[in-house]
Amino acid sequence: MQKQNNDFYVCKRLRLCHFLLMKGFNFDSYRPDKYNPKFLVWIFKNSDKLEKAVSEYYERLETKAWWNTEFLI
Repeated sequence: MQKQNNDFYVCKRLRLCHFLLMKGFNFDSYRPDKYNPKFLVWIFKNSDKLEKAVSEYYERLETKAWWNTEFLI
């Protein structure tokens, strides 16, 4: 996940995008990655809740708790 500016996040990971969608976030748009046009990136509006959800995703990824379904509750 890259921070493009203070208003938007550019998400490059499909699983992170899916995680955010399951958490109730919606992306504003998507487009080809400017560094690798074979891949898509998803643009989310920045917020404190979004940053917290992204941090939660990476914490769970490090502890290999990605497939624990309790993260959606």
